[in-house]
Amino acid sequence: MAESERPKVLVVDDDDLLRFQFRRALSTLDVDVFEADDGPGAIDTIRKENPDIIFLDILIPGIDGVEVARRARELVPNAKVILMTGFVNASIEANERHAAVFAIVEKPIPLAVLRRFVENAVALQQTRGRS
Repeated sequence: MAESERPKVLVVDDDDLLRFQFRRALSTLDVDVFEADDGPGAIDTIRKENPDIIFLDILIPGIDGVEVARRARELVPNAKVILMTGFVNASIEANERHAAVFAIVEKPIPLAVLRRFVENAVALQQTRGRS
């Protein structure tokens, strides 16, 4: 991330309400929020925007979140990828498929936790950018 650029956050979920809640929760932070509702859309957005943080549902249409995470790692190796799931088995599968993500969290994610995570990740990236 260049010093003059705002951090970019991508939210990938087929649930319109969840994406809206994420966008609203992050609206007061100094970040640009992008959205996708399926795997192919997520990969296109990753290619175009090079997000710094990616919140990615495991069970999305088209290409599942684990495969999107693997591709994201190739396209933007420094991005923090957080897989989200409402199903314990999906989390186990992600581990078995070696998703190599920053974190796997269960949905629903409390919005205060979401904001805190993004604030901390942004602060860490800004600190690294100055050194």
